[in-house]
Amino acid sequence: MKKVFIFILICSTASLCSQEVVINKIREQRNIDPFGQIELTLNVKNESDENLSFKIDTILIAIDNTKKNLYKPISKYDKKYNTSNKLKLLTSSIKATHISKLKGIVSINKPTIKNGGIIKIDKYVNHFNKNLIPNSKAKLILIDGRKLDSLKKADPVNFNNKIQKIKQENSLDTFVGEISNSFKNLFSNIFNNSSTLKDPRYLNFFFFDPNNEISNIIIKDNSGKKISGGNMYKNKNIISIYIGNNSKENNGLEIILSNPNNIQKLPFYFNNILLP
Repeated sequence: MKKVFIFILICSTASLCSQEVVINKIREQRNIDPFGQIELTLNVKNESDENLSFKIDTILIAIDNTKKNLYKPISKYDKKYNTSNKLKLLTSSIKATHISKLKGIVSINKPTIKNGGIIKIDKYVNHFNKNLIPNSKAKLILIDGRKLDSLKKADPVNFNNKIQKIKQENSLDTFVGEISNSFKNLFSNIFNNSSTLKDPRYLNFFFFDPNNEISNIIIKDNSGKKISGGNMYKNKNIISIYIGNNSKENNGLEIILSNPNNIQKLPFYFNNILLP
């Protein structure tokens, strides 16, 4: 028999609220098969910065009050910094009433323009086919896909020259193999009727991100109002962001990065977390 319970925590217990990391929600699916689990949603206390995100670095201990170990690493956590963090633990024993100890470390990514974690681009229409992330191994190039597709059909020779120029201007030829070849093949292989590269409702970027620096791309109008952000669709070396009919000449964008300058590690330690 399978049961699912959810607790919403309002931070009334000192052991849950006396540190910077807090537990907002506990979801438990307790059953005897191997698919049972406990899911905890962790957040940063009293933090309203919409660009802040974090990931779980390490779980040092997680046991219930019957002394059952609740943590068994199956795979590495996603290297990308997520806007919410859910910690999944093994199902507790049938007789358990609470998690007696939970200890670990999270990494907080709090980017600003000053620490290099936010790159602000005004009027992105002036930045097509240019790398938007300077001084980094990461590359993010805003692609004017419709113009390039039209050029490819009308004048293949000039199209190839244009691609070579984009590669040279953005120093793509200085990379060995993968990035240079993937950019060259990009325009040869994926222009088709279903490609977002030709769809005016999408902004498209060629990206190369070996150290997982690109956390988010936010599209804003000229008043600073967010049009789109958080919904990045990745297909190999392409990031596509849906903006609908909001493509305007004055729109800008913000690139959110994770790097050593804006990352802070926070330990957390919880006692006696009641289970649903």
